[in-house]
Amino acid sequence: MVALSALNFNTGDTPLPPVTPPTPRPVAHGRRRLREADKDEIISRYVSGEDALTVAEELGFAKSTVLRIVRQRGVEVRPWGVRYR
Repeated sequence: MVALSALNFNTGDTPLPPVTPPTPRPVAHGRRRLREADKDEIISRYVSGEDALTVAEELGFAKSTVLRIVRQRGVEVRPWGVRYR
């Protein structure tokens, strides 16, 4: 067997850096919370003919969030790529 004491790399010459706890991540990464007024705005704009991507970009939400709200409110989602005007 090899003597492990000969392989000691912690000689004590250089002190170890202090351990710092990780910094907590911010909760909201620039997004804002979805309120009932936002949901009403999403529905009114989508029903008036705006596409989900435009509504999402202008209100600051993801397109998937807009489509989820539209489905939850019972509004029929228009087919992808079709414009109604």
